[in-house]
Amino acid sequence: AQKIVLYFYPRDNTPGCTTEALDFTALLPAFQALGVPVLGVSKDSLKKHENFRAKHALGIPLLSDSEGDVCERYGVWVEKNMYGKTYMGIERATFLIDPDGIIKQIWRKVRVPGHVDAVLDANADKVTAPNGDGAFRGKGVNFLQHVRRLLREIGDAGAGPATHRDEA
Repeated sequence: AQKIVLYFYPRDNTPGCTTEALDFTALLPAFQALGVPVLGVSKDSLKKHENFRAKHALGIPLLSDSEGDVCERYGVWVEKNMYGKTYMGIERATFLIDPDGIIKQIWRKVRVPGHVDAVLDANADKVTAPNGDGAFRGKGVNFLQHVRRLLREIGDAGAGPATHRDEA
């Protein structure tokens, strides 16, 4: 069992999402030294993920949640507002999940600059659980089971493009 960083981002090849993915890739050796895989999730297709990874030489696996089930379960499929128009989209968020499947830290409405450094610091056990006792699990999802299934589906967390189709 190991900690896992699961980060959600709106779309491949947009400025903020590209910067975040490049930042995670740049610090990937540090995460690997801690034994912590980093997985990115968006609703983009596997083909878009493959192109995104190749274009920017990304070292992190990207999971496709094309139907949005995982986004819904993690509470990141939210109403957004831009220029007075509301729409549904993915909130940029990161979850640090411990080996027991307990969410130890959540970053919501992420601002990209400095974010990956904060996530790395949290993996060095400098941050406590949101409620102080590590018991936050959120919306009845068995996170450990879910994340282990994600890892099985992608095989080696450091290898090529990843896939994900959540089972009902």
